[in-house]
Amino acid sequence: MKRVAGQVLSDDRNTQAVEILRTAKLRVTSCRTSLLGFLLDAEAPLTQKELTESLEEQGFNRVTIYRALQTFLDASIVHRIVTEDRTWRFAITLCGHRGHCHPHFSCRECGRIRCLDGVAIPGVSLEGHRIEAQAMYLWGVCPGCLEEAESAQ
Repeated sequence: MKRVAGQVLSDDRNTQAVEILRTAKLRVTSCRTSLLGFLLDAEAPLTQKELTESLEEQGFNRVTIYRALQTFLDASIVHRIVTEDRTWRFAITLCGHRGHCHPHFSCRECGRIRCLDGVAIPGVSLEGHRIEAQAMYLWGVCPGCLEEAESAQ
């Protein structure tokens, strides 16, 4: 079983992807199923280029992949992370928020980005305002890079 944003999903990634699409009331297509499966298997947020390169091998074109990602963003089952180098990265999210429901950590040494699923972003309300999205980014050095630096000393 895989836990995604507090929901337990079945073991088979294609079954998981179909469940996610049906729950979001989206049409189930081979491209959408493959894209969601790839995102479910990913250990870190992926760039559109990484997604496209992987899925083009299966016969899907860039435009179809882009449209599927946009549909997932609109349905709040995927979120987009904008990095310091202005590259968009995508990760699965099932919390239902239009923005991110968890912070992201970016390592300044290796450039890896992690979703911090176990850490919640505190809700904010401002009188007279409608908050439509929120995000939290943390920058620093990841455990792997810290360990490398310590062993090099």
